[in-house]
Amino acid sequence: MPPVAWIGNLGGVGFNYTRLLRRVGVDGDLYLPRVYLKRARQGNPEHEFPGAGRLEFLQPYRRDVLNHGLNRLGRLGFASPFERRIGSRYGLVQAQTCNEVAALRIKRRYGVPYVGMTTGADLSEVATGTSRYSQLYRRALSEAEHVFLVNVDQYETLARTGLKLKSHGFLPFCVDLERLQPRPNPWSEPIVLFCAARLDWRDRERASVKANDVFFRGLADCLRLQRERGVGAVRFEVRVADWGPDREATRDLVRTLGIKDCVRFVPFGDKSVFYENVEQANIVIDQFSLGATGLTAIEAMALGRPVMAFVKENLARRAYGAPMPVMNCANAGEVRDALIGLSPDALADASRASGEWVTTHHSDERILGILIEVYGGILG
Repeated sequence: MPPVAWIGNLGGVGFNYTRLLRRVGVDGDLYLPRVYLKRARQGNPEHEFPGAGRLEFLQPYRRDVLNHGLNRLGRLGFASPFERRIGSRYGLVQAQTCNEVAALRIKRRYGVPYVGMTTGADLSEVATGTSRYSQLYRRALSEAEHVFLVNVDQYETLARTGLKLKSHGFLPFCVDLERLQPRPNPWSEPIVLFCAARLDWRDRERASVKANDVFFRGLADCLRLQRERGVGAVRFEVRVADWGPDREATRDLVRTLGIKDCVRFVPFGDKSVFYENVEQANIVIDQFSLGATGLTAIEAMALGRPVMAFVKENLARRAYGAPMPVMNCANAGEVRDALIGLSPDALADASRASGEWVTTHHSDERILGILIEVYGGILG
């Protein structure tokens, strides 16, 4: 297989897949704007994996300001220096985080085929938008030889966009299963619940909101019922990752619901901090709007932690051929019932099922099989 240039990263996705390709002998490199190396945020390798900025396959480049502006006007622009380097050195481009537009420029000038990958809100918000940039992004997706979907809800989103893709299919998130192995998860007093998802629930117009308030309302109902019954109550300690646009609104909500005594906000750090929080928790709380989980939930499950989230079972079956073993809650009432129903046996069963499911459905072998089949079909 010829060298592969991976453009883009979010939550370590680009790093994980590039490492996997190199592990089996594919000459792959990851291209990221140099400015991302200086920001304490997602996309910054040092923020996600301390030491990642020194990895040999990372190829930092100067941000393409001119094309960034032209793209916002709906114009494709001209190949930048790093794109010319990719066009002359690589036989295939894998693009994510809207870098399909850059891949289209490379294809137009050098004839290098590319594959897209719709992560985050790329498909649900950018591709469904009405701006000139959204139109350009849809064009870039439609000219990709193949597009990988990585969240199960993207099947429905793709149908809503009306996009006519050459080819598309589901690709499970690549996680480091050598490092992320199930950890013991004994019953504890209190039960620790870690809310890992971005605090983003007030703006219901955007498709990517997390609807975190559903969990807090369900928790409040659970605690109220426990007080009324007075016996057999499970004590909870809720740790909330302090990030997202609705941080202060969440604090107000917690106070209004009367649950502030069992809720505390913890700093949102790099991946090592995230893993520490997951290992210290009994259950990880994800999102309640999309009908899918993202990489955060998959990594938590790999560590043997049950995940509470809303997942559309029919879409999970379509993507994986099996339902996801999550604590599936679509509303506050279902959150309340799930919390009330917790027991040592239920926690042990859910922990075991979570780890086994990731090992089966997110294995390196399964992911490599999909990548090699798709890439091989394109390259011949």
